[in-house]
Amino acid sequence: MDEATLRRVHLPGYVTTVQAGVGTIMPSYSSWNGVKMSAQKHLLTEVLKNELGFQGFLISDYTPRTSSTGITNARSRSASTPAWTW
Repeated sequence: MDEATLRRVHLPGYVTTVQAGVGTIMPSYSSWNGVKMSAQKHLLTEVLKNELGFQGFLISDYTPRTSSTGITNARSRSASTPAWTW
């Protein structure tokens, strides 16, 4: 799916939600053009935060964060460490 179609189909719900003042958005586990949504810097930063003005928090499940290339975390932990300990 190209970006124009993505914007036409999915962006309107985000526009109204951001305008309503939502404080947290959780990117889906799905992918767009082969990249997990949690790793979509263009969509999450440039479109959601800069273009739409979202000022809240983006949260993600641990699995897509660790299984996506291009995502790093300064507080990386081993897979055996429970998520609630960091």
